[in-house]
Amino acid sequence: MKYFENRVTEYKEYYEQIRRDTVNSSACRISSAEIDEIDEIYSLYLLYENNLLGALKEEFDNKLQKLNTRLTKDQIFTLLKNLDI
Repeated sequence: MKYFENRVTEYKEYYEQIRRDTVNSSACRISSAEIDEIDEIYSLYLLYENNLLGALKEEFDNKLQKLNTRLTKDQIFTLLKNLDI
């Protein structure tokens, strides 16, 4: 998938199947590497939201800057907040 926001939308749609490892690969187009990336960014986001990021702040900022997205940082945070997983 091209943009981060598209991958997150699909991740949210197929979340239960992804976690049970029963996702139909023809229906869900995100790769396991993309799933891992979303998981990692979401975990860092939760630390950020709870002011627990500390030394990982620079790593988190770098990951956000490298994302292929049309969203601002605040919009990415809103997207991640709405994952609610």
